[in-house]
Formats: sequence, structure tokens, C-alpha cells
Amino acid sequence: MIRVALVTTEFPPFELGGSAESVRLAAEALVRAGHRVTVVTAQWGPSPSTEILNGVVVMRMPCTDLPSWPHPSERVFLSSRWHGMLETAVRGVAHAVDVLHAQDRRVLAPTMRAGLATKVPVVVTLRDVGLLCPIATCLLGHDRVPADCGQVKLWRQCSQEYRTKLAPPWKPWTRAALAYRYAELGWQRRWLRDAACVGFVSDGLRRVYGSAGVPDARVPTAVLPSPVDEAPPLENAQVRDLRTLRRGVPMVLFVGKPSVGKGWPQFADAARRQDECGAVFAQVGPPPRERGLCVQVGPQDRAAVLAWMRAASVVVVPSLQQDALPRVALEAAAQARPVIATRVGGLPEIVEHNVTGLLVEPGADLVPALGRLLRAPSLMDEMGRSARAHVLDRFGAKATTERLVACYEGVRR
Repeated sequence: MIRVALVTTEFPPFELGGSAESVRLAAEALVRAGHRVTVVTAQWGPSPSTEILNGVVVMRMPCTDLPSWPHPSERVFLSSRWHGMLETAVRGVAHAVDVLHAQDRRVLAPTMRAGLATKVPVVVTLRDVGLLCPIATCLLGHDRVPADCGQVKLWRQCSQEYRTKLAPPWKPWTRAALAYRYAELGWQRRWLRDAACVGFVSDGLRRVYGSAGVPDARVPTAVLPSPVDEAPPLENAQVRDLRTLRRGVPMVLFVGKPSVGKGWPQFADAARRQDECGAVFAQVGPPPRERGLCVQVGPQDRAAVLAWMRAASVVVVPSLQQDALPRVALEAAAQARPVIATRVGGLPEIVEHNVTGLLVEPGADLVPALGRLLRAPSLMDEMGRSARAHVLDRFGAKATTERLVACYEGVRR
């Protein structure tokens, strides 16, 4: 039996993204395998709490006296007060565990400090490219950090590309803020030198960090993928109602925010040409500026998102950014839906071209790929069944837990 503390900013019901679900599934799978798991996470309220959920001990530490959920700011997790409280909590459980496991970059520094103080080995899992750059515009459609990456390039070129390509809210001091954040990331990366092992959720993400020389070559690395829920595909009244609304017309589904990095422009272009595809297009997530382009569902809870996936004919994940191992693709495949995705990040590890879905180049026109699938219902069904079998075999609880346990066995005292 291994005793492990998973340290994370996200854990249900407080979910900023797919990380919360990944941590929950990993924790519960470890418990079912006979290990003891404690989760140290954020509490969106002024008082700490401890509870047991499906055998997992969950300790929640307050982020702020003024809860801002469900629209928290990244700045909350950068505050010295939050770091101090988290470090104290991790030190409190460290004496009773064999391994500390930092589940995201926001908890890296306090977890490493606690591990060094208590002499407990620390495993770090990286889930995105956020430890390399605050904007990472150079990685839109590419899998290597350029050799001239640095503050000068960020100031002169990257910040301008960020402003024009991604169109974020821009203030006179934004460029200076990005430069400060870039420097701060360099300080955070130094903590990786003392990690017992640095894990990446996909081999694609490990290659991106490797191109930047992170972590140091002396630090062991491993691929520790996120698990997928093995529950059978949803077949409920909501799914039947969604299919009835389609009236036999195929549906193409996009799940996520309508951003350049997520490939929204490519999806929007295909939606404008939906007559060529003979399908209805739908988007689940924050509404885009352009209305009437497709069926806009808005943000939904996880159960509703899974129902939309199951009712869809095809799920598209046309990311330009280095999506390490997007849960959208994992869960769509687990719902036996074929996925059309781009060859970036960890998507090629989820989607097997011509077997479980189709892979296209970043920024490519989606209409030809959609046409190929939508005109062949039997092919879609076959790919959907293969997709579910593939992700359960590679990202199921047994496979992912074995990787975690092997990593813990290798680093514990």
C-alpha cells in the first residue's frame, strides 16, 4: 500500500477545467487499488473543511475571504497568503504519506517547499504549457519552443501577436505584466530541479517541454496520463430528446470556449458551410460573439455535456494550442463518438487516424473530413466503437493507476 497526498487547485465541485475530473478519477482509482489517498485542495470560502468522498480524504483550504467562484482569478493562486496556507496544510499531512504529488503548476512551489522541509519525495504533474510562457503564441500549431524564446522576443513580437491573434482585454500595462509573469515562470521552473519525478499527461507535452530543456536532464520524467471515466455511454431521456430535436440530421459538436487556440475559427468556418456537410452544428460552452452561427447551448454541467456528446454524430477538437490531453476528446471517445482532431499536443495519442477518428493539420479546413464521416453512418458507428475500446484500454483506471503506482514506487523512501 502506498500513502499519497494529491495537491491540486481543482477538485469537484469546484472545477476550473478538466483537471478536477482527472484528479478525482485518479484518486478514486488509487483507493480501489488498495492505496491511501489524501487530496489537499482549494476551498472557495473562508473556512477549511475535511470530508471523505468515495474513500478519498479531501482537505479543503480557503483561497480567499471573498469567494469569487465560479469566476475565480488566476491571481488568487499567486498570492503569498494562499501559498503559505497551502504549504502549511501539506506539511501537516506529509508525515503520514510516502509521496506528495503536485497535480498542477499552481501548487508547484508550496508543495515543493513542504516536501523539502519534511524530506518527502515530490512528484509533479504538468498538464499544459503554462510553465513555459504566459501566452505561448509560438506554440499555436507548433510543437517546439523556438530557440530565440526569451524576454526580448516576448516584448517585441509575442505580445503583439497575442494582442492581434487572441484579442484579449488589453491595457497600457499588459505588456509589462506579461514580461513580469514570464520572469516569474522562470522562478517557478527552478523548483522542478528538486522534484523526484516530473510527469506529463501526454508524450506530446513532454516533447514540447523537452524542446525548451525543461526540466533539467538530471530530473527523471514520466508520462502519467489522465484517466477516463469507464462508465457506459449515456442512454437516457435527455439523449433521446436531443436526438429527436435533430430529426435525423447529423450533429457536429464543439465543446469549449470559442477561442483561437481551441480552433473556433475553423469550426465557425465549417458551420457557415453546414449545407455542404448536411449537418447541424452545435457548441457547448461560453457563447461566441457571433450569434446565430450554430446551436449555442452555453456552459453546462458535466452530465449535460456528456449527453450532448452522446447525441452528436461527430465531436470536433480542432485545437491550435498544445492541448496536452483534452478531456473533451477523451470523454467523447468514451461515449463512443468519433473525434476529428488536429495533430497537436496529446490529441494523436487519443485519436488513431482512420480507426477511432480523423486527424487533420492545425488550421486545416474541417469540411472535407466532416463530409467523409457524415456521408458514411456505418463508418461513424465503427469508429465510435473503436474509439471507446481504445481509450478504455490506454486511459482506463487500470492502465493509468499502474503508471502512477510504478512512479510512486520508484521515488518513495
